[in-house]
Amino acid sequence: MGQGPSSPSGDEPTQPKRCDKRLRHRSISSLAKSCHFTRQTWLPLDELEKVVTVENVNASATLGPSLCRNDNAYRVVRDAPCAFAILLWCGCQNIIEALLQEGFKDTDLPLTRTEVDARFLSSKDGKIFWAFKEIKDEEARDRAIDDFLDRQWSVLAPVFEEESNADESTIVHQVHAKSPLPLSNKKHITRTAMSRVSSCDLHPYHYRHQGERVHDHPIQVAVKELGEDEKTFEKETQNLLRIRQFNNPHLIRHIAACKVDTSPSPTYYVIFPLASGGDLHAYWQSRGDQHRTPDLVRWSLEQMLGLATAVRDLHTTFEDGSNCRHGDLKPLNILVFEEDGTCRLVIADLGIAKVHSDPTAVRTQKATETLATTRAYEAPEAHKKCRGHNLPRPRAYDVWSLGCILLEFTIWLLFDMRAVESFASRRPDTWTESRPGGFYALEEDGSPVVSEVVDTAIATLLKDERCGESTVLGRLVQLIARKMLAAESKDRVDAVELVEELENIVRDAAQSGDEFLWKAESTPEMEDKLASTVVPEVFRPLSKGSGTWSVTQ
Repeated sequence: MGQGPSSPSGDEPTQPKRCDKRLRHRSISSLAKSCHFTRQTWLPLDELEKVVTVENVNASATLGPSLCRNDNAYRVVRDAPCAFAILLWCGCQNIIEALLQEGFKDTDLPLTRTEVDARFLSSKDGKIFWAFKEIKDEEARDRAIDDFLDRQWSVLAPVFEEESNADESTIVHQVHAKSPLPLSNKKHITRTAMSRVSSCDLHPYHYRHQGERVHDHPIQVAVKELGEDEKTFEKETQNLLRIRQFNNPHLIRHIAACKVDTSPSPTYYVIFPLASGGDLHAYWQSRGDQHRTPDLVRWSLEQMLGLATAVRDLHTTFEDGSNCRHGDLKPLNILVFEEDGTCRLVIADLGIAKVHSDPTAVRTQKATETLATTRAYEAPEAHKKCRGHNLPRPRAYDVWSLGCILLEFTIWLLFDMRAVESFASRRPDTWTESRPGGFYALEEDGSPVVSEVVDTAIATLLKDERCGESTVLGRLVQLIARKMLAAESKDRVDAVELVEELENIVRDAAQSGDEFLWKAESTPEMEDKLASTVVPEVFRPLSKGSGTWSVTQ
């Protein structure tokens, strides 16, 4: 705050100088922030706590003399600091004394006009307050009431609670059209057919774990804007609520979901922790030149296992007897969380995930209604010309998609991102109608087969000394080829067995010495050969004159 009046320079002051603690309109308005989603203004409650103090209320000469006594100032701070701040913002702070005499507390907000008499206000539980009737001028009174009712929403931004046993009533917030979301510093991340995603700062006062505030600084979050898409919102929030029971660090956990009652239709938002490392595709691009060390191999295998456990949990029967298929696994839907000096991969985007009450075999013979996914990673049974495409998609669909991802992960690990992109450019696209191409092809009778390019890629990997028969990477590639990328869904491994297989590989990788991690046998000659590896033809660009390149391990 500013300083009180002082005597001219050179003169002795007639009174001691003191800091001006009086609260004014600007004391509150200067705290206001704008929510870039709801376009509403909000006041950070912790900032209000610093401003609306007993000392400051006592120093406010504009208030009535009775209110400026310590006991009444204490009541303002204890019972109604938010209402007092709003009244001060509206320029009618003297109303606070009458409200306090009526037993008003901030927990009575929001207030609305009563139907019986527009001069009276009603709380959400039916309490009646008539403090504004003290304003005799009718027009001035109506303006003051309207201003108060409008500005009260600035202190009613929702507080998001993180609880281990959270249910829909805790996680899904019904937000008034005039209520702000406690978010700032919005920055665009990406846009899809169904949503827009932005990064934001969540105010720490508005996030609590088990009822306790856990952060002193803004929390970086990602906000998915679903517009008016109620169906996707309900599906995604239900799926997110179901998977909370597993507490799997490789499955995304949302902070909150908000239904904002805008007119003519509600708008929907889902708030997640922000993946500071972006998605897996971006990770591969940014780490393409990273030195390939045994530690990186072990980390990669551990993360592959983590993704498999996430798929297993999705496929596991939930507490309500249902089970889930993700339906759109791809590198862009795998997020990278950087923490404690390492990275953790997390499966996200459950917007089109499909929940079923019965196994695939006993469901009606009705074609799946899942929305179109990213073609490159879809399983053969999704293609309209595939034999049996009109049957419900099984959970093995996810195993195929994960197999595609793990194969690309291995190519990246052995070579670099250029190899992954070149491999994608060589896969057929005549039937996918999109780039990059998929991992399967169709026979004339509609029978699915693994693409020749994929077969060539797998055979090439298995000839690499680093993927020898007894190496962990060799075993990984064989697992992908034999049990994940099986064209017929019935021939694919289920997620439970997949986790068991990967657990064995990860365990052996952890127990193996560095010299045995890349290959079955280590010799000086082999070390020299592997120091600079020429990228095989199947992982090189198709364009003429592109030449070859080698990657340094």
